[in-house]
Amino acid sequence: MGHPIVLKAVIVRVVIIDPDNPTDVTNDGGYYWATAKVRQFVALKKIIVAEVLNGISTRIPEGRYIRTMYGALTKPPRMVLTQKT
Repeated sequence: MGHPIVLKAVIVRVVIIDPDNPTDVTNDGGYYWATAKVRQFVALKKIIVAEVLNGISTRIPEGRYIRTMYGALTKPPRMVLTQKT
């Protein structure tokens, strides 16, 4: 069937919201995604959650934990694909 496609990297933007920080939470319990202060780009070599966690682990303060991860794709990133020969 041809050669497999190898994914070099996908860049994703990660927004970290702290539910205990009043500036990150709206009055109705939602989150201020657009104005969140902690943002980071992460290069994923594999499309797995562990890659995201590895990319943001230094941004999570000691004693704090990731409670939930949400995914959204409003504008798909340009993916770099190459043919493996």
